[in-house]
Amino acid sequence: MGQTTSRTWLVWRLATVAMTLLAACSASGGDRGVNAPSRASHSAARQGACPPEVRLLPTRTARESSEAMAINAKGWVAGWLAGPGPRDKRRAVLWRDSGPPLDLGVNGMPVDINDDGVIAIQGFENGRSHLWKDGTLHRLLGTQSRSGTIVASLNDHGVVVGSVFGTYGARASSARAAVWRKEKVRILRRPSEGSRRGEYFGQDINNSGLVIGYLDRPEVSYGPSHWWRTDGRDGALSTGDTDRGFATHVDDRGRVVGFVGARSEDDPPGPIIKWRSVRSEPKKVLDRGYRLTAVHPDSGHVVGWRDGDNRRAFLAQLSGSRPILLPDPPDLDGFDAHTTQAWGVATGRNPYAANGGITAVGSTFFDTPDYVSRAVLWTCAQNVR
Repeated sequence: MGQTTSRTWLVWRLATVAMTLLAACSASGGDRGVNAPSRASHSAARQGACPPEVRLLPTRTARESSEAMAINAKGWVAGWLAGPGPRDKRRAVLWRDSGPPLDLGVNGMPVDINDDGVIAIQGFENGRSHLWKDGTLHRLLGTQSRSGTIVASLNDHGVVVGSVFGTYGARASSARAAVWRKEKVRILRRPSEGSRRGEYFGQDINNSGLVIGYLDRPEVSYGPSHWWRTDGRDGALSTGDTDRGFATHVDDRGRVVGFVGARSEDDPPGPIIKWRSVRSEPKKVLDRGYRLTAVHPDSGHVVGWRDGDNRRAFLAQLSGSRPILLPDPPDLDGFDAHTTQAWGVATGRNPYAANGGITAVGSTFFDTPDYVSRAVLWTCAQNVR
């Protein structure tokens, strides 16, 4: 989990990335825009020592697309690069110390990076997931009957949460929430409110070993949420006055965050909600129309995007403060940014933010003929006006 809690309603997130890849083809302009100031920085004079800035992270070639998915306390950013061809694979990469992207040696999408620099990477080939640490890849294995793996988050102790599932076909087996400690998998106990054959999934884990996840319930868009502790305890999260409360993240204070699920697949999700603990009732934090993707483990900052024709990245607080819409990045060879979305958040000083403050990472699409995506980093984001 580190300085960024893995963002994701995982299935939705993987689908979003898949659409990103279909849309992202040739890029032009190489690293133009790296370290370029935001168009909102005209107000820097009244921002004191921490003026907001937005930049594009470098790619290896001018025609690659990219996306930043997570950031830790050191300012290390995990994400992916992909070539312009429709068959080009996403390569997991790491941006660190303001340097060029480091290839992590595997195709896939990083979903989290902890403060030790360990990266959880979701593969898309045969359900293979990996951990990257100190230049070495480690395959995360499932069980004999459920060899496929999905990773969603990891904490600063290196404990990974996700799911295992069976191979597709006539003898396919359903998904189970799981944790990996020292690369050894353990299936979490089946929730008592679930059916004997129903699937259940792991979503997030904090540094105290609190895991949140959800059950599959086909009759609604999202199933009921559940919590587990690595010491063996578990229980259901209250849905309060709605039967559609869906948890996605947990921070180190034990606060759980999620949203009110839509009544059908054709409807947008409802407001962002927060549980003060796994024993409390959910309360609304943000109105309908915001998609939350990451929660800082301690500060209460959240990021994501606001829905609309022009999707916009935002920064907000669990206290319910008014969301800040983050600025568009510099033009790319004369093409404007079409949408922005934030996937990770960190606090404090790092190589990109010498004055500290809030740093968010994410991606943008440009109105190029091929609708290219690029990784974006916002610094001193709390001072955006």
